[in-house]
Amino acid sequence: MSTQHIARECPRFKSCSVNNCPLDPHPVNPADQQTKCTLAKSIRQRIAAMYPGQLANDGLTPREAAGTRSFAKLPLAVKVHFAATGKDNVARINSGKKGKRVC
Repeated sequence: MSTQHIARECPRFKSCSVNNCPLDPHPVNPADQQTKCTLAKSIRQRIAAMYPGQLANDGLTPREAAGTRSFAKLPLAVKVHFAATGKDNVARINSGKKGKRVC
């Protein structure tokens, strides 16, 4: 399959009208804010993984790609601290949900 058809792998391709598709190897003007891709990042990354090196941001939006690059530049100690903080926050949020049933 050629690079111009990577976006066709998207499950929403037939009904989507996003001008700046993260799965398009040649995105239109990045300043175009008409619509935003709402497909889950994990699905976009899985599709992009089938075509390594063919998408500029590997299926990520420009903003997601910038965040990924910024995080990659951080020292390991900072990354570990972020992970520990996140785990603590999730545990704190979930601790209030124990024993409660939502109907």
